Amino acid sequence: MPCQPLKTSGNVLVFHLTGQLRKSELDQIQKTALSQIQQKGKARFLLMLEGFQGWDKSDNWEDVSFLNNDRYIEKIAFVGEKNWEDPVSAFVGKGLRPIEIRYFLPKESALAKAWIGLKPDQALE
Repeated sequence: MPCQPLKTSGNVLVFHLTGQLRKSELDQIQKTALSQIQQKGKARFLLMLEGFQGWDKSDNWEDVSFLNNDRYIEKIAFVGEKNWEDPVSAFVGKGLRPIEIRYFLPKESALAKAWIGLKPDQALE
């Protein structure tokens, strides 16, 4: 599954996720996040899920050390299909972490951008 940062604006990083997420790709997201935190001090993330198919079950997902950086993460927004809202929310520990985390449907992408701190009409290319 390709997982690429699409855009950085201020302290906001935008990622596009398609297909099945592998642990190595999550590691890359986290590495990019740490770089953002080191440069900006705080970070916000918008993850666009298109054609998302879940997580590679053969990978080892036990490493949760990135949670030590929660104090530097202000918000996380996801935009994806309704059927992924509960699994994604559980995967990222929504409600268990001190981070504002919201899930938006594709038709609400402008609202998600505004909530995360981008202009609603801002292109994500």
